[in-house]
This record gives sequence, C-alpha cells and structure tokens, in this order.
Amino acid sequence: MRKYLPVMFLLITLACNLPVGGRAPATPNSQDMQGSSPENTIPPMIDPAASTPLTIVPIPVREIRIDEEPYQGYQAPGDPFRFVCPSPCPIDPELIFAQYAGFRSAHEILIRLTGVDTLPELQPVDIHIANDGKCGKLEELDNLAYANYDDNFRAYACTFIFEYSEGFGGTTYSPEDAVRLDRQSVLIHEYLHTVFFGRTSMTIGAFHDFVTPVALYVWDERPEDDFFCDYHPQTPPGDMGGYLLQELCRRNGLTWEKLALSLVELDRVYQSGEGKMEEGFQHPVPSVVQLRESFNRVLESDTAQAFIHACWPSNLFGEEYILPAACTDRTPEPDPTRPS
Repeated sequence: MRKYLPVMFLLITLACNLPVGGRAPATPNSQDMQGSSPENTIPPMIDPAASTPLTIVPIPVREIRIDEEPYQGYQAPGDPFRFVCPSPCPIDPELIFAQYAGFRSAHEILIRLTGVDTLPELQPVDIHIANDGKCGKLEELDNLAYANYDDNFRAYACTFIFEYSEGFGGTTYSPEDAVRLDRQSVLIHEYLHTVFFGRTSMTIGAFHDFVTPVALYVWDERPEDDFFCDYHPQTPPGDMGGYLLQELCRRNGLTWEKLALSLVELDRVYQSGEGKMEEGFQHPVPSVVQLRESFNRVLESDTAQAFIHACWPSNLFGEEYILPAACTDRTPEPDPTRPS
C-alpha cells in the first residue's frame, strides 16, 4: 500500500489543521493493559493483509443528547467509541455500519501498536460523522477533522468523513469503500490524538510527532521494527518537526513494541498519581519531562539527544540548550494555546 501514502498523508495534513483545544485526554481499551508496566508483554500484531474480509453488521443505535441537542449514537457493546450523528441523521445507515466496521478493525490494530487506549474516564469517544453544532462548520475552519475534549472531560472527534469521501477517486462513496482499512486514516489519526489526552501536558501541542507516523502505518501494512528509522515524509508534520520517532529509533533503538511499552509506562505514571500537572483530569497529568523519562526507562538509555535533534525546544524541559541548525527549516515551535 506504500503507493497510497502521499495521498493519505495529504488528507491527514489537511485534517490536522485541527483543534485539540488547549487541553488534553486517553488509555487502554483492553482491561488487561491498565496498570501495566514495561515488563508486560504487548499482544502480537495483526497482519492486515492476512485478515479476512470484514463482515458489515447493523450497529445498535439509540437516541442520546450532547450539549442538550438530540443525536443518534451508534455503538457496539464494549466499544470505547461511538459514532454520533444529529437526529434525524442524514447519512445512509448502511454507510455508517460499513464505516464503523472498518474503523473498528483499524482501532484494534491501533491499540496493538500503542498498547493503550483513550483514558477510560474520557470514554466513549464521540466520533461526529456529520457537521453539527458541537463541531462547528469544518469547512469554515479549513479542517477535515479535529479532536478535542469538552468541559466534562469527554473526548470527541469531529470529522468530515462522509462529506469529503463522496466522489473520492472519482467514484461514489459506497459501503464497500467505507469498510476499507485505507478509508479509516483520518478517523484513526483523530482518535489517536485522544489517546494522549491527559497523559501528557498540552504544552507540547497536538502530539503530531507521535500521531502522524503511527496513524499512517495502521492502514499501511504489518509493522516492521525499522519503520521509524527508515520512513519519514518529505515534508514532515509535527508540532516540532515530526522527527521524534525517527530520532528515537536511530539513537535509542525504538521499535514498535518499545513504543507501546513506553506509552504503557506513561500511563502507569498517570494512573499512579505521579504526574506533575494539575489540569482537571482524575489524576495529575505527566509533564513533558516525565514523558521523556518514560522513554528513558523503557529504552534503557538517555533520550535527551533524540528530543533535541527532533527540535523539541529546551523550555519544554526547563533546560537550556541550542537546537540544531536543521531545526530552523522545520515546523516552528508550537503555540500551546492553539487547538490541534
């Protein structure tokens, strides 16, 4: 599927002029991951190419209210997310069922890559599948999608999924299209933002250094341990430049399993109450320093140089150092007040 990467990268770049508005959410979907430590074993990866065709089935739907407005909520029992649509919903239910099946499959792959899901207290993640009052008019924001959490600390994602997919590739968007793994890229990208909500201070921006490469790979193919070292988009996205996972791979031996274990360790810091930032979540939020320390522990090495060469500015860590000259050609320092 490599040939599709430039197209999907463009869609995700357009989607993520997004708002993760000045706050934060996330954790494991599977209960056995919660409270995990780096000694735990990450479940084996799924090979998308070897998976059987997905069966599209009706998803239970019920009337719900969001901000006092009526919605239809589509959610299979036990899922940490739901598709929500203003009631009455203008979208063909068959398309919704197909998109849900495709996203559910991609979500399973995503959680096996990251080791953690959105924080339980932020679930279910509401995935808005039609322009509505909660999300505003995406076309006016020049966004295809964005992720955020509300005043009640519930995570949600706003998407343009059906609007921009109509006519995608010159064909009518059908259930057969909607169920495909490569049609989940924007939704997975936005959902992955929510995995970081609450686990790290929003002072680093929208976590694109993690989100973009991981989300792209969900629909691409079975993960390879050298992916982070070898692959990088020509114009990397990211709040600091998008090079962090590549630098961690080359300097500290980051692999897919170690990425998941690092995020599990970060979750342990949050769940144990060891975080440093009081931001309104159930526990204090780990600081950027604690994020780096989580990687240090799992990778068993000092990752400071990886963060420096990935253009993470010194003020994030309360330190003093000069960024490499190459950083002047990369994405400028993030504005923490800007939504992601």
